[in-house]
Amino acid sequence: MLRGTGARVLVLDYPDSQKADPETLDRIMEYMKKTQEQLRQSGTRPSLRRNFSQVGPKSKEIPAEFDMLSESYKQGRISSRAAAERLNISHTTFLRWCRTILPME
Repeated sequence: MLRGTGARVLVLDYPDSQKADPETLDRIMEYMKKTQEQLRQSGTRPSLRRNFSQVGPKSKEIPAEFDMLSESYKQGRISSRAAAERLNISHTTFLRWCRTILPME
């Protein structure tokens, strides 16, 4: 997908990635697959994943009633503040959930 866009790919630990060779992307992908396979075989994970810790408070669990209330809100039958009050959350949390969470179908 990147080939048609004219985007440049730069892999920091692969020195040849800065060359303007059309086969460079293929070599980079091969290098990444090899590196990933070596990590998988050795049982180690990249340090970024290993040292990750959550910042801030834990996310709230979404109540089962959210789907019904979000549909009512989207149809204009209830305000975001009223829906949030029924779920015992802030109205900003309710609005964020409405923007980011796909409805269960």
